[in-house]
Amino acid sequence: MPGLKPLTPDRAAEARAFCLRTPAASVPVLAWLAEGGLAGAGPPPGGRGWLFAEDDPSGEIRALALISEIGVLHPVGRSMGLIDGVAALARANPGLVRVLVGPRPEVDALWERLQSLGLRARSIRIQRLLSVERSRFVSSHGALRLETATHRNLLELVESSAAMSREESGEDPQRRNPLLFRERIASRLARRHDFVLHEGSELVFKCNVSALSEFGGQIEGVYCSPDFRRRGHGTAGTSWITEWVLGRAPRAVLLVNDANLIAKRMYAKLGYEDLYASRTIFVGPRGGGPSAD
Repeated sequence: MPGLKPLTPDRAAEARAFCLRTPAASVPVLAWLAEGGLAGAGPPPGGRGWLFAEDDPSGEIRALALISEIGVLHPVGRSMGLIDGVAALARANPGLVRVLVGPRPEVDALWERLQSLGLRARSIRIQRLLSVERSRFVSSHGALRLETATHRNLLELVESSAAMSREESGEDPQRRNPLLFRERIASRLARRHDFVLHEGSELVFKCNVSALSEFGGQIEGVYCSPDFRRRGHGTAGTSWITEWVLGRAPRAVLLVNDANLIAKRMYAKLGYEDLYASRTIFVGPRGGGPSAD
C-alpha cells in the first residue's frame, strides 16, 4: 500500500510521542496503545485492530490511522500516503472501514477517496470535539453517584442506545442489525466503563467511557431519558463521569452534535472548551446513498 505500513511493536513509543502533539484529538489511539494494541497488530483481517503509519523521508511518523476491531477508523494527521493507503486497504478488504471519525479536514479528505471506490454514507454527523482539563473543570453533581453497569443492565442499555441513535440521526440500529448491536454493547459492558443512574426501576441517565489512558479519556453515549429531562440529571451525570475520568487522566473529551445548542451550553458550564470541528461518517454498503449530511 502506498506509503502506509502496519506499525510494529518496537515503534509504540514513537507513535505515542506523535499522538501527544495533539493529545485531545488522539485520545482513542493513545488508549489503544496503552492497552497493548500493537501486540496484536498485523495485516487485516484478524487481531483486535491495527495501527498504520506513514513515514516522512527521514523515517519519522507523518500520519497514523487506527482501524479498530469493529471497523472504526481514527486518522491522526493528514497526508496523501495515508489517504492512498487507507483506500488500498478498503479496496482489498471490503467492509473493513465501517465508521470514520476525527477532525473534519482529515475525515473529508479520506471520505472523498473512499467514495471514489463506491463506498456510500449511511449517515453523517457534523460535530464538535470538546475537552476539559482538571484545572478548568467545574463540578456540578453534588452527592449524585452513577453505578457501574453490568450485564443485568444490558437490555435497558440496548434500548436507550437505540433511542439515542433514533433521536440523533433518525437511524434505528436494532432494525438494521439487532444481534450485532446487542453484542457490541455486551462486549463493552465487560470493560466496566458503562455507567447508569436510576430512579426506582427507571433508567434516568447513561454514558460510557470508550477510551482511557494516562493521557485522557473519551466520554460517549451521554443520554438522559426523555421523561427525566430538564431536571438537571444530564448536567449532574456528565459532571460525575467527567470527574471520574479526570481522577484517572489529565483531560476528558467528548463529541457533541454541532446543532445541539442545549448540550453545548451544558458542557461549557462544566468547563469544556470547543477544540475543533469533527465529522463522523457511518459507512454503508457500496452503492447506497447518504441518509443525512
